[in-house]
Amino acid sequence: MNTLVKTNLYMKFKNLYYTIWSDIIVRYRIKNPNIDDKNIKLKLLILVSSINAMNIWVVVIWLRILNIYNSNALSLFFFSMGRMNSALAFFVQFVSPFLIINYLFIFRKNRYLSIIKSHTTPKNNYGNIYIFSVLSLTLISLLYYGFITGQILR
Repeated sequence: MNTLVKTNLYMKFKNLYYTIWSDIIVRYRIKNPNIDDKNIKLKLLILVSSINAMNIWVVVIWLRILNIYNSNALSLFFFSMGRMNSALAFFVQFVSPFLIINYLFIFRKNRYLSIIKSHTTPKNNYGNIYIFSVLSLTLISLLYYGFITGQILR
């Protein structure tokens, strides 16, 4: 690919990223008008970073299912319960990088205010479509992976 095509593709993904964030922020503010900006930032940062992490997790799972790439999952042993250790490992491995990235690109120095002004689209519902799509794909992938590995009821 030449440089112009790469730059154009990069700009489309960047605009989509900001449009999704703008839509999520605007719709959340409309549904919750009495919540202050600090709480909105924290809740949406955690929510969208978790959704982004699930998106990457699905890619990793499908790469593993298709035997294209097999990465080792992070293992932590802080709690006596295995599921708590797995949840903490997921947070450290997948969610925390997105928390940092989303904070830097969206919320640092109240950048989200200018993003809302330049990327708001009232007729489309990109944020909810993105969240619903990722949650659905995550559920399908989780069930399929659990079924083929025999770990679905474990």
